Amino acid sequence: MTITTLVSNPTFSPFAKLCSGEYGSKILQNDHTILCINPSWTNSRDIGQLWDGELRRQAAQLIDDGVASPPWMDLYNYTDVRTPSGATGLLLYSYGGQWEVWFCPDDAELYELTTNKDDDDDDDAGSSDGGIVLTSDEKPELKVMWAALDGKRREYNSSSGDRKKKKNGWW
Repeated sequence: MTITTLVSNPTFSPFAKLCSGEYGSKILQNDHTILCINPSWTNSRDIGQLWDGELRRQAAQLIDDGVASPPWMDLYNYTDVRTPSGATGLLLYSYGGQWEVWFCPDDAELYELTTNKDDDDDDDAGSSDGGIVLTSDEKPELKVMWAALDGKRREYNSSSGDRKKKKNGWW
């Protein structure tokens, strides 16, 4: 097994060299596993300079959906999601479960909201204050997450109840 950390678009060149065997041939064996911790690459068209055709080709083979063989598998994800209109949320995933998009009316509540969830209690999904707004077997597209979060934010801002409305909590 080879473990790498923080591979991103600007640092992709050394990662591509590692995967091609330039730093040792063991990585090329069929039974070898590569574990990437906190990768932040996007897709091959965003990697390298326009004239880096070979690097982009390698990136396409390594990370683009449908090209990488075998494809990359997410084991865990905990990512802040912010919509262009300012709604805040969280994308959460643990291997074997579903992808969840959580709405959070206040950034300070993100950790508390997700760490205190009870797997047998679905009350959070219908809560007007926050909770799960989207579940999926596949990682949801950004536009789908934005729509769910913006819809929940509109509901949150227009709902009445015992909670105190935030006036300046959005950016």
